[in-house]
Amino acid sequence: MELKDNIRNIQWDLLSLKRKINKQIRLLPDNPNINRISNICYTIMLSEIQKDKNFTLSAEYYDFKFQYRKIIKKLKDVSPLETYNCISKMIVDKSFKVNSGTNIHGVICYHTIKLHPSVIEFLKGLID
Repeated sequence: MELKDNIRNIQWDLLSLKRKINKQIRLLPDNPNINRISNICYTIMLSEIQKDKNFTLSAEYYDFKFQYRKIIKKLKDVSPLETYNCISKMIVDKSFKVNSGTNIHGVICYHTIKLHPSVIEFLKGLID
């Protein structure tokens, strides 16, 4: 019985840690270079977009809160033991894939989310 209780405690601790990580991600700062109008709408000056050496024109790239929501959603599908590895992989790859549904043929489609360098730095600070 004692071993079973220890395993439950470890599982609870891991789940609690995962919840804390999700909460910390939600509290990460927004992009200071945007003027947020609502949770899903913002404006950004063209000069800010031009600063990006790749000239990324994806709206989600500059919306840190969007990226945080997608990261949390991705972590939801990962076991508590794999949370650290999943975040580390996002940092190394500078992107991650999310399930965007199935097409008319029943094939699961994925969408790649390219992480903004500032979001990557925030994630590094979270797991260091």
